[in-house]
Amino acid sequence: MSVIVSFGAALRSEKTKTAKRINQCESFTKLCIVSEDLAHMSTHGNVITFECTEYGIDEEHSSSNHGKVFTVESKEGNRVVITVEDSYISGPPIPGYM
Repeated sequence: MSVIVSFGAALRSEKTKTAKRINQCESFTKLCIVSEDLAHMSTHGNVITFECTEYGIDEEHSSSNHGKVFTVESKEGNRVVITVEDSYISGPPIPGYM
């Protein structure tokens, strides 16, 4: 089953200074991934992992600068690791949202 998941992040300094929600910050950056058979998603600080049989980045719904904030890597088996740049703080993954 195919599902889209959105990941958001904003500069840590802006988030702390303004006390806004991540998606209200000017530095807000979004990454949307379409995945097949998504399972076992977890977040630990600025590292997000999940498993899926295949995935792709939805460029149309992702921010144009997502590659500067998010690093997406395929690992052994079906594991995918997304790392968020250290100067950014990530929000919770949102399944089914673009």
